[in-house]
Amino acid sequence: MFVRECQNDSETIVLDMSASFDQSFRVKCESNRTGGFSGFSDKASLTLGQCIAIDGVQQIWDFVLVLADRKGTRLTTRVLLCHPDWDEPFEIASIESNGENLKVGLVQGTRPP
Repeated sequence: MFVRECQNDSETIVLDMSASFDQSFRVKCESNRTGGFSGFSDKASLTLGQCIAIDGVQQIWDFVLVLADRKGTRLTTRVLLCHPDWDEPFEIASIESNGENLKVGLVQGTRPP
């Protein structure tokens, strides 16, 4: 049975979504102000931002990206770091699996842009 749970300060909502159950990826998010959620999917994207000041202006900058995708039986998850001074995100880790094999990689010896 696939259960999707959403919660906030006052309630928890549980949805039975058994018909569309797919165990490729599980996403679970918790936040003390806005509650949390969890669910399963074939594809997922998570962005984590943090408040910073650029030229004296406060803004939220997305520092961490987690990208998960399924192509056939191959599952891939990539973890990327971002910085306001970099032209592009920097991959720090990757995970690949196909049901039988698992490959976890950490980027070593390479410096961020």
